[in-house]
Amino acid sequence: EVLRECGAELTDVVRTVVYLTDMATAGDFVRAHGEVFAGIEPVCTAVGAQLATPGLVVEIEVQAIVQRERAS
Repeated sequence: EVLRECGAELTDVVRTVVYLTDMATAGDFVRAHGEVFAGIEPVCTAVGAQLATPGLVVEIEVQAIVQRERAS
């Protein structure tokens, strides 16, 4: 939804940064990331972190490149 609001699509994603509260779940995350981004394969960085919002186990930053013509 946020990507669409910016004029982007999932296929425009070039990089993700993932913050995990438990690196033991990294394998599960990598599998899920692979399913969501199948065929797109953006660069992905995973970081172990203590998140500011209690109860969150993952936070994901996404960077996308949008063509100006489509974004307007």
